[in-house]
This record gives sequence, C-alpha cells and structure tokens, in this order.
Amino acid sequence: ILEAFIIFLKSSKNSTRALAPISLIISFFLLIARDLPFLQLFQFRITYVCLVYSVFVIIGMAYEVIKKDGTMNNALLTTTLTIILGILQTTRFFIAIFISLIITIPLSIKGFSILTSFLISLPISLSAMGGFAINDYYDFKRDYLNKPYRAIPSGKLSRETVLWLGIVLLISSFILSIFLSKTFFQFALYIFTFLGVVFYNYIVKRYAISKTIFAASLCVTPLLLVIQFLDNSAIIYLLPLSGLLYITGRELLMDALDIKGDRNSGIITLPILLGEKKTVSLAFFAQFFSILILSPILVFSNSLLLYVVYSLLVLHLLITFFLWDNSNKIYQSLLIKTMWLQFILSISFLLI
Repeated sequence: ILEAFIIFLKSSKNSTRALAPISLIISFFLLIARDLPFLQLFQFRITYVCLVYSVFVIIGMAYEVIKKDGTMNNALLTTTLTIILGILQTTRFFIAIFISLIITIPLSIKGFSILTSFLISLPISLSAMGGFAINDYYDFKRDYLNKPYRAIPSGKLSRETVLWLGIVLLISSFILSIFLSKTFFQFALYIFTFLGVVFYNYIVKRYAISKTIFAASLCVTPLLLVIQFLDNSAIIYLLPLSGLLYITGRELLMDALDIKGDRNSGIITLPILLGEKKTVSLAFFAQFFSILILSPILVFSNSLLLYVVYSLLVLHLLITFFLWDNSNKIYQSLLIKTMWLQFILSISFLLI
C-alpha cells in the first residue's frame, strides 16, 4: 500500500483526494460494526470514527501545507516514506500487529481493558519485530535470490540500519518483560521469546528439523500467554499443540519454496535432506493432524460458532492441498500466506 502511495505522490497534484475514500471506508466499517463477540472492541465506534477521520484529515492537511510552503519536496517525502516502508517490511510490522491481536482480542473480550491487554502483548510483539530484523540482516544474500523485495535487497534500508533496529527492539522487549511480568510463567514466556529469536538467528537456522520446530514453538507462545490469563478447561491446551503442528507444516512448505536459495546459501533444511515432494507431504500431514486434534475441544464446547470455524479450517486446508501441485512458485507463496487465515480462525477456540 505504501509503495502504491509513493507512486501516487510522484504523479498526483492533489494527494489528499486519495485519503478521503480510505478514511470513509474505514469510518463506515467502524460505524456499522455491531456488538458481535469478535467486534466488542468497537462498542465505542462513534469515537473511533471521529479519531480515524481526524487522523486522515491531519495527514492530508500536513502534506498540503508542506507542499505549498516548499519546505519539503516530493523527493524528500518519497525518501521518507521509502524508509518507513523498509522499517515496516524488515520488522514484519503487520505480522507483529497480528501477534498482538492474538493476545489483545481474547483478553479484552474476557474482561481485561484494551490497554492492559495491549501491554501484555507488547514484549512478545517487540521480540518478534526485532527477530525479523536480525533475520533480514543475516539473510540478505539469501533474500537477494528468494525475496528481492525485502528492505535490504531492494535498497530501502542498509544492513547496519536493520541490525541496529533489531537490537533496539530486542532490548526494549527485554526491559518491558521485567516491568510488565506479573507471574514467573509470564516472565518465562517473554524471555523464551526474547532468547528464542536470538538463538534462532545465530544457531538454530543452520539445522533442518530444529529450525522448523523452534520457529513453530515461538509462534504459539502468544497462545500460551493468553491461556494463563483465562479460566478455561485443561482441554484448551490442545490449541497450542495444534498451532505447533500447523505452523510446523507451514514452515516446511516455506522451506520447500526456498530450497534453491537455501542450497546456494549453504543452509541445510528438510527439503534438501528429504526432497521437496516428501517435505510437502509431511507438511500437509502435520496440518491435517493439527486440525484433527482440535475435535475434542469442539465436542467439549458444543458451540455452533466453533463448528462453523472448524468446517472452514478443514475446507481451507483441502483447497490448499489440492491447489498446491497445480500452482507455480508465485501461487504457492500466496497459498502459504493465506494460511494465516487458518491461524486467525483458530483463535476463536480461546473464547469457549
């Protein structure tokens, strides 16, 4: 979106016109949002509408004033936006938001304030962002081949900038972990995430099986953090186990796509050891089994909503499985990205 906005700035005489429909769409969604279980955060939607619209108006006015006074030309503004885009890319900012929402939404619905829920999620989100940045720093040669659009290969940010960004985020995460932890288990999860991303980038990614499983373990940490705050049956611990298997399958599929770049970089992954076809089969088996072990939660809850969600999980996985062999690398990459939908849907199991 930012890349499109940068192109727009180069060609448009009145960039504020683009902000109007964007703000109206978001405002309209907030205005019509009802008190559904997953939209309880919007119970003060009129306030949010005013805030969103005001932010876009301020952005538009600031840009017009800057352009009119000549204090900043389009080239400098474009450079600034390019740097912002690079930071968003290298920290996987929107994935970090998703991680935060995994924690924030269930806790908010269960009675925690939005601010408290957000603060609980913050150390893990910052660790993830710092880990992504450090990963980009060490993977820059591999990314030139596999993912040239990322911040370093595309020239949006230098390697040194990415490294320092990652270090600052990780230090911030560690400091917040100390001050925000209420229990030993909460602190242990924060430190596991912090040490995990560092350990992953320095050692684990050189080993095939441990790399995949360790990455999946880091992904399910937010689920464990949420569960300790909720008064649920012990059966809910099947959800992190399911997430571990599902993310492991996703990581294996990503390794299968990156096999050429990994081989050239000297990184040993499971597809290099077993072959691409066997790895893909193992990945989908792990994902099918991950959905299967959710069935006891389904029976225990006897919730119509969870039955619908479970059906969607199965349907999505079947579609992905049958499309995989008939797709090229680009479409396979898109299929992997849609797997986040599975993870998002599974969050509803936390609300039983």
